[in-house]
Amino acid sequence: MNPRPLLAVAVLVGSAVALSRAAESETPQAPVAGATPTPPAKEPELQRLVTEPVYSLKEVDQLPVATYQLPAVYPRTLRTQRLEGSVNVGFTITSKGVVMDPYAISSTNEGFEQAAIDAVRKWRYKPAMKDGKAVNSKAQVTLTFSLKSL
Repeated sequence: MNPRPLLAVAVLVGSAVALSRAAESETPQAPVAGATPTPPAKEPELQRLVTEPVYSLKEVDQLPVATYQLPAVYPRTLRTQRLEGSVNVGFTITSKGVVMDPYAISSTNEGFEQAAIDAVRKWRYKPAMKDGKAVNSKAQVTLTFSLKSL
């Protein structure tokens, strides 16, 4: 039997962030044999060049509206262990409605973080509006993993 993925989404909350310049790029280095890989950063990293400002949800005239949301897949090991939890994910919604740079702000169990980030990365939105123009905006959402509705 294939269990259904579960997703509960809380209200979007803005955070005051404005990008005034693109992130500095670093040249990737080859891995060193026997070295322990560096864990992924909790802070967002720009995946694309963003030249337009990014507004908090308090600064826009019209909030973004979700048009497509895939549910997060419950991690098999955590489901087997009967663990529940939640992840607060921050991200940017571009003026085209694409999610960019999702990252875990906090979680009750780090094991849920990647599943939450992977789900949010695929979401699409009608973008926020400011002065009649579609704009980039910062948002965050809480995804809850619960065994009750599996």
